Amino acid sequence: MQTTHDHINTLNLFDSSDKILVALSGGKDSIALAHFLYENGYNIALAHVNFHLRGDESDADEAFVHMFAKSMGVPFHLHHCHFDGKGNLQDWARNERYTFFDEVKNSEGYTKVATGHHKDDQVETVVHNLLRGTGIKGVRGMMPERDGLIRPFLQTSRLEIEAYLKEYQLSFREDSSNASTKYVRNQIRHKLVPLISQIGENSLEKLYTSITHLQSDSIALSECINETISATNTGFIVDLSGFSNSAGATVLYHAIHHLGFNRKQCADLINGNHRAIIESNTFQATQSTDRIIVRKIGFQIPEVTMAGVGSYKLQANQIEIGVNEYAESEMPKSKSHVWMDRENFSFPLIYRTWTEHEKFQPIGSNYEVDISKYLKDKGIDRLSRLDVCVIVDSKNQVVWIPGIQLDDSVKCTPSTKSVITFELS
Repeated sequence: MQTTHDHINTLNLFDSSDKILVALSGGKDSIALAHFLYENGYNIALAHVNFHLRGDESDADEAFVHMFAKSMGVPFHLHHCHFDGKGNLQDWARNERYTFFDEVKNSEGYTKVATGHHKDDQVETVVHNLLRGTGIKGVRGMMPERDGLIRPFLQTSRLEIEAYLKEYQLSFREDSSNASTKYVRNQIRHKLVPLISQIGENSLEKLYTSITHLQSDSIALSECINETISATNTGFIVDLSGFSNSAGATVLYHAIHHLGFNRKQCADLINGNHRAIIESNTFQATQSTDRIIVRKIGFQIPEVTMAGVGSYKLQANQIEIGVNEYAESEMPKSKSHVWMDRENFSFPLIYRTWTEHEKFQPIGSNYEVDISKYLKDKGIDRLSRLDVCVIVDSKNQVVWIPGIQLDDSVKCTPSTKSVITFELS
């Protein structure tokens, strides 16, 4: 099983310090994996799920794997569950299986969960995903490691596994449902894959090589997309500057699909009205020039009370409040660094979101304006406007929209003697 050793070492999937929980069905792949790890001195435990889908056969599987665990003297974890007939059976079984593995991993202090997925499974998975209409994450197949789930056999073929079982004279259980062509996955395994293997020399090996390349491409794409994302108080921004509309829609999809957005929504937002908003169950997104603003629906920015001079955390920002003598020549020019006349307001100050119909008087003007309209006139899109906060004084009067504009009532004048300094970072 040199390919397995190479796969583990090249990707550094785990080492001797890891406690590995092996998912054990009793079939060829999981028996070979558990034995391989045990024989190579790794610290393992076994976990089995009895779905009670095949009557006595399911119970016989359980008894077999339990005895297998005893023969090696390793911990054994068992989960019983019954399908209630609601929803998709395979989705239910997958959710039960991995939920159980995660629970045992977390409660017992295991560092990895290992499954027996192998090279042939990888090819079947990719073909299955292609038939379902997948994108790059589907055609890249299963990853060797994801969130503590490892697949040590992913570069090991079914033939190598069968040879290993024969070499060590290992018994295993055959799941009778694997022979049925009722499921699409089994049709691919028993009908389509054998046909592919007959097309050209080493066609399956070449297909696997393509999958490996696609995995590398997918990782590179993810890293590039991460560079377009920056955090905000209530979500994040995706910067699409430099991308065409078609490329931008694809980049956006990969950046936000995990939040429940689909490809059509992303394309509609990019190609449609820049004032439009798309929504998933929990997030909403809108476009502002080349930026996509993504915000959690209903999120409320917590208020922060600032009692006086000091440092305060404001969501993604930090604000430093100090005291200084007034000197016109030293007045800061930045909208994120301002001075207020100490005599024209009083602590405590409160940092909070602005409210509907709330007004303030922009510095240099002689009239009040509605904050919502002011932000709109500044070109700030609807979602971003919801993220804007104000600072109000003890009388609930807006004295500053941080990073945007100061209120005229607190401006410094030639008669100002002392100032309170505010610096946003």
